[in-house]
Amino acid sequence: MTDFTEDTSPTSDDIFWTTNAPGTSPADRKITLGNLLLWMATQDWTNSGTYTFSKVNEAGGSANALTLSGTLGIMDGADDIFRGIYLNYTNSNHTAGNVFAINIAGITGDADATESAIYIQEGWDSGILSYSPVHLKGSSDVGKLFLFDTGEADYIAIVPPADVTTTYTLTLPAAAPATSTYNRIMGCNDDGTCDWISATDKCTMSFNSDTFECINQAALYTLIQSQLFDADGDGTFEGGEEISDEQLICGNVNSGLYTLKSCGAKVTDESTASHAIYKDSDSKLQNQVLTIDAHAASTTITLIPGICPIIHNASQAAADINNTLPAVGAGKCFVALATTAQAGNYWRLTSAAVNTVCLNRTCGKDYIQFATPAVGDTFTCMSDGTNWYCYDRDSDAEVGDL
Repeated sequence: MTDFTEDTSPTSDDIFWTTNAPGTSPADRKITLGNLLLWMATQDWTNSGTYTFSKVNEAGGSANALTLSGTLGIMDGADDIFRGIYLNYTNSNHTAGNVFAINIAGITGDADATESAIYIQEGWDSGILSYSPVHLKGSSDVGKLFLFDTGEADYIAIVPPADVTTTYTLTLPAAAPATSTYNRIMGCNDDGTCDWISATDKCTMSFNSDTFECINQAALYTLIQSQLFDADGDGTFEGGEEISDEQLICGNVNSGLYTLKSCGAKVTDESTASHAIYKDSDSKLQNQVLTIDAHAASTTITLIPGICPIIHNASQAAADINNTLPAVGAGKCFVALATTAQAGNYWRLTSAAVNTVCLNRTCGKDYIQFATPAVGDTFTCMSDGTNWYCYDRDSDAEVGDL
């Protein structure tokens, strides 16, 4: 409270005034309402009653019904706190009822004014900081959240924390989907512009130019093929990276990219246990051929380079027998062994090409044979790709021309 001041003309808005006569001339002194309120503001007040403020603006004017203001003192500790309004209630074990720390009654909206129950201006680190759930509930139990840009720039900026340097802009659709069904999803372009998109059941959505498209399984494969089978890591699917039918697939690492590539055609194993194997012309694993029964005419003789089977005439009938050898080829070889004797009939192996049979250095012949095979007769032949070179140690075999 300030000192009394002399006022020789008190007015009716003064709270009270006194006239003092300390032996000299009288002096009128007063206590004003302003002085009283300033003094009250410096005091701590405790009240168990209710305060009601009915202050409103005058027509055509503005008003603040309650103003709390001042310049804060400098805080220097983590526990320093200033609260403009502090609500600190102790709850009870209720059996019914509602507790509203702050209850803002509804009003009738006016089209010519903007009504905001709580209006928070800029500068605050958090406009609203809540450790409790935030519920949005309208009169029809349907919550609504409106995001406005007061500058009418047609976008809402969603800004990450201060330690993130990128600002992401997201423009939401202006209205709800124009359908009462739920087959709509929201899609956004790379500039943050979003809109409602028709969705198809069990559909994968793909961005194409400036629209989203529903892609089927075949189109989805085409979409990912350039990345999944990009063996050289250049981001495109090109010639040489194809994986044909029934090929093995291996992992591929190129410049930190993990893709797939062909490891070659698959190999079917048709071999059996306890056999040496080879891969045939169909890329299948087969047992190595160890013996070939050529006792009858027109036997198909197959020779694999590096594998020298025994060709025999077991159970040859009393008839001349002739079989044709496969074409000469480097590394092909065989051992001819007579296991059935014939006194008046030959057992012959004829080259597929004329003048390509040699026996004990006699060359330019068409076939090699046992004229009268006896059990145990044998000769060995091998090819360099141009001729059959045969050797008969006991000279039981003979060569000839057709």
